[in-house]
Parts: sequence; C-alpha cells; structure tokens
Amino acid sequence: MSIGFLIDEKKPLVWRGPMLQSAIMQLINDVEWNFLDYLIIDFSSRYRRYTINNYAKA
Repeated sequence: MSIGFLIDEKKPLVWRGPMLQSAIMQLINDVEWNFLDYLIIDFSSRYRRYTINNYAKA
C-alpha cells in the first residue's frame, strides 16, 4: 500500500508537520488492513524522526 493511492495524483508530496502527520494517520487508519502479523512502514531518510509509535492506535 502506498500513500500515493490515497491522494490526488496532481498534488505534490512535499509535506511537513501536521500535513505529514495527517497523511500517516490516514494511511494507518483508513486502509482496511485485515489481520496482520507484521506491518512494515518504510519512511524516507528525511522522515526518520517521525516514528510510527507517534501515530498508531492501540
């Protein structure tokens, strides 16, 4: 799954702060993941400071 599937293809993907947080939350919460043993999320190196723990629901 890619966040690119959830946005308008004509909008740029240069996001910071709240916009990035909103996109991550949408990816995690709006996709019907079914049952997962693992969920691997690969951030680009510039977003490493954002951890999935900041966004995941229990």
